[in-house]
Amino acid sequence: MNENHSENEFTRAPQEGGICPGPAAGSETDRAAGAVALAEAELKRAKEAYDRVYDDAIRRIREVREAKVGDLCDEVLEKVKRRPCTSLFVSAVLGFFLGRLFRR
Repeated sequence: MNENHSENEFTRAPQEGGICPGPAAGSETDRAAGAVALAEAELKRAKEAYDRVYDDAIRRIREVREAKVGDLCDEVLEKVKRRPCTSLFVSAVLGFFLGRLFRR
């Protein structure tokens, strides 16, 4: 291989799944097209991940808006009944910090 020619991810043709097999035997245009195709695939995956996170956030916001105070209290009481030791520890830590905050 030529010493002046350095290999990087743009000198290899993209393969399905975004894996590049090795040096591409083609023109600079072919390699640039391969790099663009790889970038498009990455952009598509990023958009899909963004859509999943966005949909999850919208769902959670709707759940919080629709929740009633009584429902939230019932959920907290159920969690306290399932794990009383953890609840006691959390309430002690929270009480300590609130006591320090409102000391004066």
